[in-house]
Formats: sequence, C-alpha cells, structure tokens
Amino acid sequence: MLQPPCTLTVPASRGALHAAAERVASQLSSAASAADVVVCLKGGVHQLPVPLALGPQHNHPSGRRVIWRGAALPSAPTTLSAGAPLLRWVRCSHLDPATPPECAGPEWDGVWAHAADDVPHVTRAALPFRQLWVGGLRAPRATARTEAWNLSTTAEGYSARGV
Repeated sequence: MLQPPCTLTVPASRGALHAAAERVASQLSSAASAADVVVCLKGGVHQLPVPLALGPQHNHPSGRRVIWRGAALPSAPTTLSAGAPLLRWVRCSHLDPATPPECAGPEWDGVWAHAADDVPHVTRAALPFRQLWVGGLRAPRATARTEAWNLSTTAEGYSARGV
C-alpha cells in the first residue's frame, strides 16, 4: 500500500516535536485542504522535555486524517523519549556521611544508587522509574522477590514480618 507523502518532516532534536505540533495546529486552523496531513518523524531519539499534548486543534477540520508516522527504517528507528540522563551516581556506604538517605544501612554497602532530586520534572510520586537505559540499550532494574525476604508492601514502601 502506498503511503501518503509527508506534509511536514520533523528532525530528531530536542523540542522539535512540540514545535511540529504547534505548526500542525496552525496549519489546520488556516487550511481548507481536503487532503490528509502526514507528519513524518525522522529516525533517532525525539526528546520530550515535557509531555506532548495533542488536542482538538490537531484534528483535521475537514474530517481527514492527521497521521504521525515514524521512520520505517530498521537502521534508524524513531523513538519518543521523556527520559533524562542520570549523572550523579554514588556508591553506597553506611560509613560515608555523604551517602544519600536512600542508601541508609549496611545492607546497601557497595550498591550504586542515584538520587532523583536532580532529574528534571521528576517528583517522588514518579518513582520508581519504569525503565533504565544504559548506553542506548534497555537494562534490567534490580528486583527482589518480596516473599523471599518476608516483606509486605505498605503505603510507605515495605514492612518486614517477624523481624
């Protein structure tokens, strides 16, 4: 099936997607076009410094389609990311007064941790993060079976039974 041509092409650069959304809304408000609007996202990582909100102003006034399409090249996939780099990693040590409160207790010794207070637009309510990427690859996050440690979930975190 032949895809419709791009009306607008968006480079993979910080903020370009938001600028494209504004341009599409402006184009649609003044357009009397009967054609679909096709927004083509170039391959690469499209950084979203804030959430992208699409609303009624992004609907075609003639009832035609507004298509947001990523690059179809396996060598250059299109990724939308609101991720932020984690730059202040610390190795936990209960003997070091500079160790963050997240590392309290000797059981954390040797564990690498990152305080979330330097990540833009993140509050404690957004924790824990759902994904961790290292060097462009998704990495597993540390996990533990709560049953093995006799833990139960509470509103504040976990509680140990029989301890």
